[in-house]
Amino acid sequence: METIIYDSSLIIAIIAINMTVIGLTSLAEMKKVIGIDYGNFLLKKYKIFGFLRIYYVLILFGIINVFGLFLFFIPIYSLRLTYFWLLVVSLIFAIYYFFAYIIVESNKVIKQIYEQEILGFYYNSDEPTTFKPDIITKVNDGSRTTKKMSGNFIEYFNTYSTDSNDAFAELLGPDSIIYVYTRKLNKKRFKKYGIIAPYIYRQSIYKTKELSHEFFQMYRYSKNQDRWILTALDLFDTPDSRGKFDYIRLCNFTRIIGQMNTYGTSPNIFKYKYLEHLFSYYKKAMYWPMPDLLPAETQEEIRVLASYTHEELIKFIFSTYHLSPEPFYLQTVKKVLLENILHETQLLISPKDQLHQIAQQAAILDNEELKNLVVEVFEQYQEHQDSYKELPSISTSEIKKSIQVAQRKKAQVNFHLKKQLFSQN
Repeated sequence: METIIYDSSLIIAIIAINMTVIGLTSLAEMKKVIGIDYGNFLLKKYKIFGFLRIYYVLILFGIINVFGLFLFFIPIYSLRLTYFWLLVVSLIFAIYYFFAYIIVESNKVIKQIYEQEILGFYYNSDEPTTFKPDIITKVNDGSRTTKKMSGNFIEYFNTYSTDSNDAFAELLGPDSIIYVYTRKLNKKRFKKYGIIAPYIYRQSIYKTKELSHEFFQMYRYSKNQDRWILTALDLFDTPDSRGKFDYIRLCNFTRIIGQMNTYGTSPNIFKYKYLEHLFSYYKKAMYWPMPDLLPAETQEEIRVLASYTHEELIKFIFSTYHLSPEPFYLQTVKKVLLENILHETQLLISPKDQLHQIAQQAAILDNEELKNLVVEVFEQYQEHQDSYKELPSISTSEIKKSIQVAQRKKAQVNFHLKKQLFSQN
């Protein structure tokens, strides 16, 4: 042992390896995690045991290695032995650091990056929500913090890939830390963002969690809105709720269609293929008989919610065609409307109410192709009714009256707007 600790070549080799490995941290700068510079985060923000920055640990081991050079001038055996073991420990740390943090992205670092990017946006408060889809779905009250979603994070989800899909599921899916309210995580929310009470998202009896505000915040700025909407609807379609009416699943779809009408900008959400996929999730949310065991008041709330959901869907698909008329899209709209309105089983919204909403929306847009479509759908409904007596009867005069009501409302709105714009007062 004495020979080893007095071997200057060995000591120099250990110091050289340690300093080289520590210097190889620059390799980590070429890595990115959800658009965030991995190497920069590792050095400046990553904490071991939740409180000790690895940057300071690297400085400490760097100092140990630098002072190791002075061993050449220290003849005292006990001191050389102690310091030699310090260098050996430093070597072990350097090798571990290289393989655990530099060669691959450490899961521990990734976890802290995720926490940095997705925690701290919302907290529980008495401030009521003002967005209509959130109001009608009875989303919990709450407030936003001053934290902003980083541009790197948003930019990352502008590209759809296997990696971004996996990251989406982990960050914004039902298993995200957004939905975790452990004491440890709540302590981090308080320490970093001053959040005393975290925002609590609802969960149905079938364990379906509601879509987060964080998801909708990312969605608004994403160039791949279609991809992430369908991915979210799929992720939040829990196995326990399949084959059953799920209130939170209905709320999720309602909020999505409301967001699409307000913030939809991605070109692909206005394509017929997207509508076909979206409609499959509409059916999962809406194609259910009204649960008999629910109180009458709750049943009425669900009917109102379902009516609003259908109205928003019709508004979306009709306005899409009105702004960008395409034959394939119109054909898909016809298919959707007929499948929906000729569904014989009991629905949350009756075919009669659907027809009224369809006719009113066509009247508001005043589009000839859509008007022709309404006529065709109505004709097929009447023909279908002869075979299926379960379908409620609806007359031409009723549809006409519904159209006239919509036209009067539109004219009234236009009149008031004109008065506001051109009034002399």
